[in-house]
Amino acid sequence: MKRLIPLLFITLFSSSGFAAVLWSQDFTAVPANFYNSSGFTRNAGNTYSCAFANNIYYTSSSNAYLETNTINVPQGKGLKFSFDSRRVNASAGSIQIYYLISGSCTFSTGSVTDNGWVLWGTITPATSAAANSGCTNQNLTLESYVCGGQNIAVVMFFPSATSTNWISLDNLLIEDTGPTTVAVPNITGATTYTENFTQSKWYGPVNTGNFATTGTVIPYHSYKNASSAITYLWSGGSGGTGNHSGNAGDYYAAFYTGFEFCNSGGSTQVITKELNTSGCAKPEVKFAYFAKYPCVAGAYSYTFDESYDLNAPQMFTSIGQGYTWVQQSVNYYFPDALWHFACYSVPSASNLKIKLSRGGSCSSPLEGIDNIKVFCRDCSISALTAGTISGESSPLPSTDYPYSITATAGAAYYKWMIRAINRTPPVMIEAACPNGSDPCIVSGQGTQNVVINFGSLSESYRVVCIPYDAAPGTLAAPSDACYAALSYFPTSPPLPIQLNYFKIIQLNEGIQLQWQTLTETNNDYFSIEQSQDGINFKEIATIDGAGNSNQELNYSYDVTHLHAGENYFRLTQYDFDGNRSSSKILAVINDSPEESISFNISYGKLELNSDKDILYPLSLHIFDIMGRLVFTANNIMTAAGSTISFGLPETTNGLYYLRLEGIGVDIKQKIYLR
Repeated sequence: MKRLIPLLFITLFSSSGFAAVLWSQDFTAVPANFYNSSGFTRNAGNTYSCAFANNIYYTSSSNAYLETNTINVPQGKGLKFSFDSRRVNASAGSIQIYYLISGSCTFSTGSVTDNGWVLWGTITPATSAAANSGCTNQNLTLESYVCGGQNIAVVMFFPSATSTNWISLDNLLIEDTGPTTVAVPNITGATTYTENFTQSKWYGPVNTGNFATTGTVIPYHSYKNASSAITYLWSGGSGGTGNHSGNAGDYYAAFYTGFEFCNSGGSTQVITKELNTSGCAKPEVKFAYFAKYPCVAGAYSYTFDESYDLNAPQMFTSIGQGYTWVQQSVNYYFPDALWHFACYSVPSASNLKIKLSRGGSCSSPLEGIDNIKVFCRDCSISALTAGTISGESSPLPSTDYPYSITATAGAAYYKWMIRAINRTPPVMIEAACPNGSDPCIVSGQGTQNVVINFGSLSESYRVVCIPYDAAPGTLAAPSDACYAALSYFPTSPPLPIQLNYFKIIQLNEGIQLQWQTLTETNNDYFSIEQSQDGINFKEIATIDGAGNSNQELNYSYDVTHLHAGENYFRLTQYDFDGNRSSSKILAVINDSPEESISFNISYGKLELNSDKDILYPLSLHIFDIMGRLVFTANNIMTAAGSTISFGLPETTNGLYYLRLEGIGVDIKQKIYLR
């Protein structure tokens, strides 16, 4: 007999406690909660059904498949997928079940793991040719440390069915009652989360191809064969140390050169399991990386401002349900294709995911990451910029010169280095004196005031200082200390402002841009600019500058409208003479469906269309011109490309006001009803 399972979100009680139904389908009505399907027919006839007059789905087509809509898995929960099935004979074969962390995406029957699909398991249906009977219930479970707090989609693939070898399905049910043998990492005190990529294969519930049950547990890694968006596990990892080209016995995540195809967007990437950092006010992430500038064979070089964030991995964070990726402006130095360590502050949240992706364009060597560590340590200094260096701009050989740097909040150690910019490669020198004919630190290393001797050679140098919040260790064995963006000297003529930081803060509705100036000279105003491609920017607001100031000044601007997909922001400063300078570019990835929603209105009916999944319940209200509520609908969710129709009550012809609201959506517009 058919089990009646409503398509709304419900809870059941099991032996282990309350279970939430995350997705279900019993084919009583024509199914509307599949992202895609191929080769299936709905039928209630005696031949295929599981019980008399019972509607089922059956396939008699080879390579048929069903794919669910995107499902949001609650924090700390595993999955259980159960269903009834039978096959007419053994030649109909088995059912292969796949999952994809990040949500629904194209499934290729000719390349089943393309786009990141992972084999969950294989189910062999009961064999029965009897009419109206023979279906049995079977299930698979998925660990919470793989899917908890993530978006997921599920595919059922039928490679062997034919016109005479059919398989029937019924009562598909996905609940949050899967195993939870490993708790959500609770980052507090001395408790940390680490991923050291020690295996040559990724984790998968089935040992097959590049997956193993003992593999590296990263819920999502890129695998888009057509665009070469593939994250490999390659030998040559950092092994927990730096300043070398790799250890043959260790592995790392290597980002190949392609771009993502589906939900996650952007370049080749990995997404960590969910973490609970809410018990730590200011958590830190530290990871090993390697990158090279420029992307050509031979020696590395240097940029004009010692910034290499366009040639190194990008880091994004997302908190709460689903994914709203906010880029974190990690500071990268030493672009010499050797392993180094980066660190940055991450949000304090009960559900935190971290995405690391390829940021540059090098194909050889590739960018890579290793030794991810999230722990409870105040890393606030990472969002700041070092102060101003002062000293001699034209030093003579073999002469001692004093240099000083203004203080950076939270800094306990100032690391001084000298870049030999005329050399190939342009090495960084931090040695104490004596150091042969090379520059050296005479005294003051670790403090704001240092004495440097530039050696006996007549070369051009660049003095560099990085403020740390603790002693940094060495390049080979760095400590967990965090650091601010560096300062260098000599510089080009000073800009009208000294910008301490420019960052993005995630709000419940939208984001907030924040920046702080340390000094302002002749500063007229700031222009806040937004772009969808990172190239063509449009001004969205202006904020007056302070003119002249020698004190810290804080500015902010709330962005309430985000385009669907990628959003880029920059700050352009204008002085009273009309000169201008722009900040670095920050990025946000918005998965809200608001921009894709539209309405059609006809006599007595309103249709809601959405080109994106609506994953979280929305509410629809219609008011007359007196503000009286005339219609309401709640718990509105639908799949991308779907249309929902609402029957409207009889009303007087005229103007009305519509509002659709919920997580990430707040649409207000006037409508005319008749």
